[in-house]
Amino acid sequence: MSDDLLNKITQTLNKTKHPSINASLPQLGMVKDVKIEDNKVHMILNLPFAGIPENIRKLMIGNIQDVLNPFGMNIKLNLAIMNEEEKQYFLKVETANWKGAP
Repeated sequence: MSDDLLNKITQTLNKTKHPSINASLPQLGMVKDVKIEDNKVHMILNLPFAGIPENIRKLMIGNIQDVLNPFGMNIKLNLAIMNEEEKQYFLKVETANWKGAP
């Protein structure tokens, strides 16, 4: 796959907003390792902690699917938990951009 397509997908992912924070999922460090293989977009949704409410997790996954649907590719999304450094960065951005529960 071309680097141009990967760049377009990466830019499009910047439209995925967190439901409670006025920031995109990539800005929060929640989207990692985006790559394209076999007509699939592979990525990791990096969560700050394991106890993310299911409705919030589903909203974020739905946002990712919605913005990537126009590319006509399957999406392979794996979940992971942030390391301490990633979590501290997330909390800093969250504090600065908190808008409240959906």
